[in-house]
Amino acid sequence: MSFPLVQYLASGFSLPRRAQLARFWAVPVVALMLCAAVIALSAKLLADEIEEADQHGRAAAQQSVSSAEAHVNRVLVSIDGLLLSQPSWLALATASGGQLDLTRLRQVMRLNAQHSLAARDLLIVQPNGAVLAQVLRAAGGPGWPDGFVQEVLARGPSTLHFSKVITSPNTAERMVYAARLIRGTDGSPLVAMAQISVGLLGVSLGHGGDWVGASVGLVTQDGQWLAQMPEGALAFGFSATAAQPGSGVEGAALRDGRARLMQLGNGADSVASWVAVRPTLYPQLSVVASVPHDNLVGHAAPHRDQIWAVALAGVALLVGLAIIVWRHLTLQAALRDQLHATQQILVNAMDSMTEGFLVLDRSLRVISVNEQFCVMFPWLRERAAPGVELRELMQLTAAQIKPDGDAAEREAWAAYRIEQMRTAGSAAVHQYPDGRSVLSEHRTTPQGHLVIQYREVTQQLADRRELQIARDEAQAANRAKSNFLAVMSHEIRTPMSGVLGMAELLAQSKLQPDQAEALQAIRDSGDFLLRLVDDILDFSKLEANLLELDEQPLQIRDVLGSACMALMPVAAKRVVDLSWSLGPTVPAWLLGDSVRLRQVLTNLVGNAIKFSAGRADVKGVVQVQADWVPLADTAAGQDGRREGTQEGGQLVLRVKDNGIGLTDAAQAKLFAPFVQAEASTTRRYGGTGLGLAICRRIAERMGGKIEVRSQAGKGATFEVWLPLKSVTAPQGGLARSAAIPLVSPAPEGSTAAAGRAPATRVLVVEDHAINQRLIMRQLDLLGVAHDLRADGREALAAWRAAAEAGHPYAMVLTDLQMPVMDGTQLAEAIRHLEQHGQMSALTGGGVPIIGLSANAMVIPAVSPGAQALFNGALTKPAQLDELRQLLSHWAPDSLKPQISRSS
Repeated sequence: MSFPLVQYLASGFSLPRRAQLARFWAVPVVALMLCAAVIALSAKLLADEIEEADQHGRAAAQQSVSSAEAHVNRVLVSIDGLLLSQPSWLALATASGGQLDLTRLRQVMRLNAQHSLAARDLLIVQPNGAVLAQVLRAAGGPGWPDGFVQEVLARGPSTLHFSKVITSPNTAERMVYAARLIRGTDGSPLVAMAQISVGLLGVSLGHGGDWVGASVGLVTQDGQWLAQMPEGALAFGFSATAAQPGSGVEGAALRDGRARLMQLGNGADSVASWVAVRPTLYPQLSVVASVPHDNLVGHAAPHRDQIWAVALAGVALLVGLAIIVWRHLTLQAALRDQLHATQQILVNAMDSMTEGFLVLDRSLRVISVNEQFCVMFPWLRERAAPGVELRELMQLTAAQIKPDGDAAEREAWAAYRIEQMRTAGSAAVHQYPDGRSVLSEHRTTPQGHLVIQYREVTQQLADRRELQIARDEAQAANRAKSNFLAVMSHEIRTPMSGVLGMAELLAQSKLQPDQAEALQAIRDSGDFLLRLVDDILDFSKLEANLLELDEQPLQIRDVLGSACMALMPVAAKRVVDLSWSLGPTVPAWLLGDSVRLRQVLTNLVGNAIKFSAGRADVKGVVQVQADWVPLADTAAGQDGRREGTQEGGQLVLRVKDNGIGLTDAAQAKLFAPFVQAEASTTRRYGGTGLGLAICRRIAERMGGKIEVRSQAGKGATFEVWLPLKSVTAPQGGLARSAAIPLVSPAPEGSTAAAGRAPATRVLVVEDHAINQRLIMRQLDLLGVAHDLRADGREALAAWRAAAEAGHPYAMVLTDLQMPVMDGTQLAEAIRHLEQHGQMSALTGGGVPIIGLSANAMVIPAVSPGAQALFNGALTKPAQLDELRQLLSHWAPDSLKPQISRSS
C-alpha cells in the first residue's frame, strides 16, 4: 500500500517525537472522512442501480417487442403466401375447357396446407358466402364472423385482412381468420381464407418474453387483443377484452415503437410498466410488450436497513484500514531504518574498494559514485553528484586531458567518450597528464543502468612493456642462436666436406685391405658426425619455426623404396631382415614433401634396425608398410585417428620391429628432445635422442601425428598418420633427387647459338681451398671440363668473357657463402645480364645455376624470389653420385656425352 497519504504519514518518522504524534492523530480524522465518503457512495450506488434497472426495463421492452414482431411476421408471411398462391391452384384445377375440377382443387389445397404449421384450415369463399373449396371441415366447426367476407371484398386486394377472435364451440379454442381478395380463372372475385390458432400466435409471441414479469401481446388496429403471452386475464394489468392497451395520447404515442414508462390496467389493477408497441408487416396488427417497473427495481429500492448495513460495513472497513495503516507506518519506519543502514554499509563498501565506480541511469545522469572515483578524478569531486549529466563530467575531464586544446577539440573528445561508454562490454585505457594510465570498463545492468569501473593500470602497462622488451630480447637471442647454428653448420660442414670428399676420392684408388678398412672407418665417423649436426640443425629449425615444407607430386613407392634401399647395407651388416610393402589402395601420386617424408622413414627404420640387432638368440626383423585410409573411413574417426583431407585420405606408415621394446614409462617420454629410453641406451646404441622428436614435429607440421605401441622385450610398432591429397601424375615431371629443382631446364637445342661452339665447360665458384680440390677432382672423375674461380666477382667476369668469346659455360656451380660477392649476388647479376643485356643471345638461353652450401639451414629455405635465380641446390659434402645425377639432369646435350662416358 503505497498511497501518497501513507507516504506523508510515514515521512513523520523522520521528524521529532511530538511532530510524529501530531501526524498520527490525522489517522482518525481521515477515518471519519472515509466513513462519510462510504455512506455517500452507497447512496449513490443505490440511485445508480435504480437508474440502471429503468434503462434495463426500457431495453427489455424494446427487445421483447422486436423479437416477438419478427416471429409473428414469419407466421403471417407464411399464411399470406398460402393465400397468394391460391389463384395458381385454381389454374391448376381448371380443365382446358374452362371447367373447374373441385376435387383436384381440394387436393392441391390439402397438399400445400400440409407444409404449413400455421394454417389450421384453408378456404376459398364466393362473394355470396358459399364455400367453393375447403381443406378441412370440422364438424360443427366455427365460421367466420358475420360480414367478414363483405368487408374483405370492400377493402380490395391490397392487403391481408384479419377477423375478430372467435371461439370454437367444440374445443373452446380461440381462432382468427386471415383473408385476401383473389380472382378466379374467369376473373370473378373470390375470397381466400386461412384459419389461424390464437394459441399458435401466442407461441410466436413467447419468443420475446424472456424477462421476469414480461408480457407480449398482439393487438389489432382497433384495439382488440388477438393473443398474448403469458396467457392471463391481467397479463397487461387489464382484461384481454379491454378496448385498448392505452387510451388517449398514450395509446397513439405507443405506435412509434419506443418504450415508455406508463400506467397500464383497469382502475386499481393498473401498474407502472415499461411498454413498447411495434407494428407488424401488416398495419392492422401491432405487437405490444410490457415489463413491470416493480419487478425490475424492487430489489434496488432504497431501504433504511440497507443504508445502515452499508454504513456499518464502511465503519468496519475504516477500522480495518486504520489498523493496516498504523501497522504499515510502523513497518515502513523499521524498513527505512534498515534500508538506511544497508545503504550506509553499501556506501562504505564501495568507498573501501580500490576501483572507482560511476553508476548512470538510462539518460546518462549520475546515480552514484564512490570515494575512489573522486580520488582518481579530483577535478570531478564537486560535480559528481546524483542528477548531474555525464556530458558535464566529460567536458571537465577533457579540460584536464587536453589543457591546450580548443573548445571544439574538447567537445569532440567528450562526445567520443560518451559514445564509447554506451557500448556495453567495452573497455578503454586513457593517459592523463600526471602520467597515470586508467582502464575504464563499461557494463549495463538488466534495468538499463550503466556501470563504469575505473582501475589504474600504470604499473601493469609498465610491466607489460618490460615483458614485451624481454620477449623481444628472447626472440633476438633465439635468432642469434639460429644464426650461430647456421654459421657453425657452415664452419663444421666445410672441413667435413673436404674430409669426406677426399675420402671418397681416395676410395676410388687402389688401396691395401688395412688401408681400405681405415678409410671406411674415417668415412663412417664423418657420416655419423654429419648426421649429428643435421639432427641438431633440424631440431633448431623446428623450434624456430623455420622448417618449410615443399609440397610436390611424389610417388610413395619411390620414397619408401629409396629410404629402405639406402639402409639395406646397414641392415645386412647388422644381420637384420629388412622388408617393405605397399598397400594396394595407396594412390600412385600424392602431394607432399618427399625430402621430409624420406627423413622420417629413414629415422624410424634406422632406429628399428639399431634396436633389433645385436641379439645372439633372435635375428632382427624390421617390416615397413604403407597403407591408405580413404576419407570415408577417417571422417568417422575410425580407431580414434584424425580426420582425412577433403580431397584424399590418410597415408599410414608402419615400422615394426622385434627389438628390445619399450616400457610404459619409456613411451611417455619417448618423443621428448635429447631423451632416450634409458641412460644405458645412449651408452650402448649412441645417438643424440633428437631423431624421434624431429619425426614427431615434422609429422605435426604436415598435419598428422606419430604413435607407438610397444612392450618391453616384444618389439615396437611406430605408426605415422599423414593427411595427404591424391593427385594425378605430373606431365613430364621427374622425381625429386638430392638436387632441389627450382625452375625448368633450358629448352632442347638452346645451349649454343647458331654457328657457335657447343657449351662443354662448367664454371666452378668456390672460396675454400680443400673444397676447390674436391669439386675439381669430382668433375675430373666425371670427365667434365671446368674452370675455377675463388669469388663471385671473378666468376662473373669469367662467365661474361666466355660468352662474348663465343664459348659460353654449360653450367655454373657456385658456393652460396663467399667473400666479395656471394653466390646469390652472382646469380642475380647473371640473370640480370641475361634479361636486360645481350648475354641471352650470346649464351643461347639461361645458363643453369646450381647453388652449393655447407649451411644446411640455407638450402631448403631458398626464398620465392630466388626461384628465378637458381635451378637447383646441393648440400655439401656432395656425393659423387649426387653430383653426377645433378649434371645429367641440368647439363645441355653437348655436355651429357662426357658424363655418360664417365659413368
